[in-house]
Amino acid sequence: MRASRPLIVCTHCDTVHERVPVQGAGLARCVRCETELYRHSRFSPREWQALVLAVFILFLIANLFPVVHLSMAGKTVSPTFPKALLLIWQQGYWGLSVMAGLVG
Repeated sequence: MRASRPLIVCTHCDTVHERVPVQGAGLARCVRCETELYRHSRFSPREWQALVLAVFILFLIANLFPVVHLSMAGKTVSPTFPKALLLIWQQGYWGLSVMAGLVG
């Protein structure tokens, strides 16, 4: 008995396909409905690691520095993103604070 490749099922029409390797920027499509089944990543796992690390560092920097600098009637506020969310929460805009926190 020969060793078969892993199987993949089309999410659109439930056709079962044998998973074959794709090269470069190639992709695999369903033979019945032309839905994209999977594609070859342009990045190697090492490149993905570097990208994730760079984004994480950028995320930390963005959250450690003030988002906005407001000055009114002698009062100055320079909140970071988490502190801005807390200020919005304390003003009673809970939905806005949660949504901004989930997006940011």
